[in-house]
Amino acid sequence: MKRIISILLVACLAVFCFATTASAASTGAVKVSSATAETGDVVTITVELGENTALACYGATLVYDASALELTGMEAGDFCAVVNPAQAFATGFSVSDVTSGTLFTATFKVLAAKGEYAVTVEFDDASTANAAAEDVAMTVAAGTVTVACNHAWDAGVVTTEPGCETEGVKTFSCTVCEYKRTEKVDKLDPDHSHSYDTKKNDEHAHWNECICGGREN
Repeated sequence: MKRIISILLVACLAVFCFATTASAASTGAVKVSSATAETGDVVTITVELGENTALACYGATLVYDASALELTGMEAGDFCAVVNPAQAFATGFSVSDVTSGTLFTATFKVLAAKGEYAVTVEFDDASTANAAAEDVAMTVAAGTVTVACNHAWDAGVVTTEPGCETEGVKTFSCTVCEYKRTEKVDKLDPDHSHSYDTKKNDEHAHWNECICGGREN
């Protein structure tokens, strides 16, 4: 009877140890690169293993704003990997732990006119593990695609009229992002032909005024 109890205890201990080993988890990290571009440009984003990370297999899905970025391709990195751009998915494996290098790269065409757009990765816990068959809980440092507007300027408006002694200012607005820039307007030629188009008055008189400041009563 004691022998049977001992066998059962050993069996229970073995099951407990197996369950503990199977559920043991490690941690890891990846970093997604960033890029700066203009509308219509093509950029490549790299997903790199972080420090103190060991992976033998993974499954990962790219997460990004499809209204701003169009995924045009993916390539495997330092794993024997399968990439599926149609699903924005990559999976890879190795016979031993990989501790540094590239998981995969992704190529995007920039659709947005201006702004900052995050690119990150979500890992499938069930298929992300190390060579010891331990699950690896991944943390991700997201990347950013910063889109600088390729400005399309309007014809501009004179916001400060020039005078004979002072320069004027002309303001232009981007028709895409509404950013504004200014240019100087040359002083008027002292011998210019006056145009008294602006009516003015004060408590003493009324007059017509030229943009140069000249008056005509």
